[in-house]
Amino acid sequence: MVDLVGEAVALQRFLETLHWRGGEEAYVDELLRSYAPRIQDARDFALSRRVLLLQSAAGIGIDLSLAALPFEDMTVSRSVLIELRPGAAIRLCSPEIWWL
Repeated sequence: MVDLVGEAVALQRFLETLHWRGGEEAYVDELLRSYAPRIQDARDFALSRRVLLLQSAAGIGIDLSLAALPFEDMTVSRSVLIELRPGAAIRLCSPEIWWL
């Protein structure tokens, strides 16, 4: 059985090591060196459509959004770590509708 929580935690830890702040091309290239693409021309697709389609070594599909809009930055800045099981916390964004 595939450990989805473990896969999510591993991906989050990897992303945290990249310390991304702009330079999407380099960020996408680094991700494609570490994860298999799910489609042909995944790099071009990601840069034009703002989502990178990857697959983990365990075969889990990963849709990674390239957030850059102020709304996305704010949403991520308000995210919180939630412990899904002992020692396995992932960052989750709040679903509230703040603009109403």
